[in-house]
Amino acid sequence: MKERYYEFLNMAVVDTSPIKHFDYIRACAMEVVFTLLILIGSIFIEGEKHDVSMLVFYITIFHLLALLFMFLLFQMFSKSRLLQLIPASSILISHVEFLFWSSLFLGKNYWSVFIMLFVLSIMFQLLTFVYQLLIVPKAKKLPPGEYRKNLLFLPSIVYLLISAIVIVIARLFTLPAYVVPSLVVASIVCLPFYWLEYARVFTGWKKKSTNNFIFRGQIK
Repeated sequence: MKERYYEFLNMAVVDTSPIKHFDYIRACAMEVVFTLLILIGSIFIEGEKHDVSMLVFYITIFHLLALLFMFLLFQMFSKSRLLQLIPASSILISHVEFLFWSSLFLGKNYWSVFIMLFVLSIMFQLLTFVYQLLIVPKAKKLPPGEYRKNLLFLPSIVYLLISAIVIVIARLFTLPAYVVPSLVVASIVCLPFYWLEYARVFTGWKKKSTNNFIFRGQIK
């Protein structure tokens, strides 16, 4: 199982370079977009949910400020493994923030909805990981490059396409009730791609040799 995991990483991880300034900038940009989305969405919520939405807004502001502070530290300590973990971890935190904020639109008991969404997200990550390990032997038979990566992330790609289609249809036919669930699905299914960012920090898997070891798409 460990050997198959190493093979999976060598096929799936395209960018093996160390964490750079761009990774911090990307994480900051995503948090800014999410913060603006919360601010706009809060306009359409009333009562207790509006107050909760604004609380999430303040949390995202604090999150963004903390991320910017870490970015400043990264300028001086770019070799720090802890600081290299921040961009990917920030995206995971944003995912949890988004699930909680989305739950305000999906039911009266938003805490129950949030817990359900959180559990569904964890289940999808685990099932996707199991699928990826099981599909490694078949992926090795495909031509190097995007073919292999697409097969490894096939569940995420399929659900992402479906959610995108639903969002477009909801926009065309004025069905706003379907937009938030589709965005939640997109957020959940995109997460497996971001888990790979940790492999750029913990690079021990690149030093391992296995049977039919795959390095950058080539079977050695």
